[in-house]
Amino acid sequence: MRRIRKNVGINRRILTVTRLSSDINIDYDPKLPPDVFFDTNVVIGLNAEAMDALKRLKSQQGFIYRYSMLNFVELASHMGDEPDSDTPNPFKKYQSAFKKLASLCDPRPLPSAEMVFMKAVGLYHFLGPKWIAKESEIAGTLRSLVHANDLAALRTVGFSPEHYKKLRELDGEWFLDFVAKAKEIGGLPDGSTNWAKWLGHFYSYLVFRASSAKKTLSSLGRGEQKVNRSG
Repeated sequence: MRRIRKNVGINRRILTVTRLSSDINIDYDPKLPPDVFFDTNVVIGLNAEAMDALKRLKSQQGFIYRYSMLNFVELASHMGDEPDSDTPNPFKKYQSAFKKLASLCDPRPLPSAEMVFMKAVGLYHFLGPKWIAKESEIAGTLRSLVHANDLAALRTVGFSPEHYKKLRELDGEWFLDFVAKAKEIGGLPDGSTNWAKWLGHFYSYLVFRASSAKKTLSSLGRGEQKVNRSG
């Protein structure tokens, strides 16, 4: 890996990665090392060589690794899976991924996407409780996941993979419902007034999801709609 420093003195986070044959150029302001998080399948697939490379970037270049609530939910939801020919020991497979997170990442999870969205649009007071990432609680659960001998031991401290599986399934159901309603509006618009309908539906879906099905765009007060449409 080779590093160049064009993005210096700009007081904002810009990360440029360029691959040239065997070299990878990573360009960023050294005073603002990047926060990095991964797709869940990337975490599962990290081998010892990749872990060592990431740890070098952390120690030598100051990279900061974080895990998302999506990572946590996706992995936790599989801890109770039944064995099959592809995954004879699901518990060990997904516990191994949690161990990688614990080894690399800040123990505090990133806030959920729902938390970030509702705060950004001024609707945080409508945020559903299940979307609130309680940092100390999640970090404590992560420690339990890493050190447990088996699923039975985790259940004794209140861990339930079924809870996280249900969250994952609800996420999928809500998204499919969003897609079905979007299809009723028509294909992605090409400058027509459908843009307003499609974006309104998308925004309403995000509010509906983040409020745990308590609010939609049409159920917001007029003042809230104006503020958030302009924001």
